[in-house]
Amino acid sequence: MKTVRIVSALLAILLILSLFVGCDEPTNDPVTPPGGETPGGDETPGGDETPGGDETPGGAPSLGGMTSEQLMNEYGIAIGDNGDGTCMIRNSVNMPKTVTSVVIPSKVDGLTVTSIATWAFASQYHLESIVIPDTVTSIGQAAFVSCSTLKSINLPDAITTIGPDAFASCTALEEISLPDSLTAISIGMFYSCTALSGHIEIPDGVTEIGEKAFYGCTSLTTVSIPDSVKTIGKMAFCEAGIVTVEGCEGVTVVDKSAFNDCPNLSAISLPQVTEIVEYAFYKCPSLATVTLGESLVTLERYAFSGCISLGSIVIPAGVTYIEEDAFYNCSSMTSVTMGGDITDFGWRAFADCAALTDIYFGGSKAAWNSIDKCSDWHNRTGNYTVHCTDGDLTK
Repeated sequence: MKTVRIVSALLAILLILSLFVGCDEPTNDPVTPPGGETPGGDETPGGDETPGGDETPGGAPSLGGMTSEQLMNEYGIAIGDNGDGTCMIRNSVNMPKTVTSVVIPSKVDGLTVTSIATWAFASQYHLESIVIPDTVTSIGQAAFVSCSTLKSINLPDAITTIGPDAFASCTALEEISLPDSLTAISIGMFYSCTALSGHIEIPDGVTEIGEKAFYGCTSLTTVSIPDSVKTIGKMAFCEAGIVTVEGCEGVTVVDKSAFNDCPNLSAISLPQVTEIVEYAFYKCPSLATVTLGESLVTLERYAFSGCISLGSIVIPAGVTYIEEDAFYNCSSMTSVTMGGDITDFGWRAFADCAALTDIYFGGSKAAWNSIDKCSDWHNRTGNYTVHCTDGDLTK
């Protein structure tokens, strides 16, 4: 019996030991899948970005927002924090020359983009198109000056202010639509935009078209000016290609050289004008029809000099002094009508009006003879007749 117990014990021990035979020793090294990434790690398949980020397929920025780092990496554009939950597009000095198109996001780092700063995109000659978000309300001085290949840019309805020279020398810009919310046409806004063509409509509410605003816009053909505009500034349309100016019903001042050397301008009507400053329509060779309202009191020198297609002119009775060279070399003009209170004719006021045949004067012959007529006021004119209220006089 003792032997049997010993054998049974040995068998039990052997059975227990057999349970461990053939078992692998566990390892402390983690098992990694093909590709080397560990399950549950920080990397997502295909790259570093997580779903739902600000980057859209193909690398195009989302109008919904970007980070400042993304904006810099994509376009070389820096922002400035305004400190009130908004930001500005500050500059693009790091923009690669390979960038031709920019879509500005409405938010950067959670800040709403509300403005484009002074000189922000100046001289980025490689830029061809820019999309501005609806959140932007102002564009700073010279923001896009000398972007010489810029062809397309939108101006959202929220924009109320565009600074001086904002688009000056954007020589490839072909068209622009000004937002109704705009309150002013600033100095040099579209200076020398030689490709700007078609029809420009000045928004109602603008009171002044600034100095040199459309200077040298040689492809521009039509401008609509609302009743709200009171002043057309110095050289505003100088050397522009405009053929037709619509509106001008509220304009009271046409400043110096406002339409100087507009070769295609054919007609102008200024029913409320009080002052036409020197050189306002100087050398407009196609200008054939001019309508002036009874409010006009000032007609300065060279105002219509060189308007060789002008056939006739009615000078309102409120004008008492026709300054020097006011109608010099209006070689097609056959008739002039003026009020009876004229006191002075400046030097060469009507000189070289070779076709002039009739002057209709609103006063008597004595009043005509009493006018202080500067020397050469009518040199090289035709053999005109002055029709006075009490008879005619001849040259």
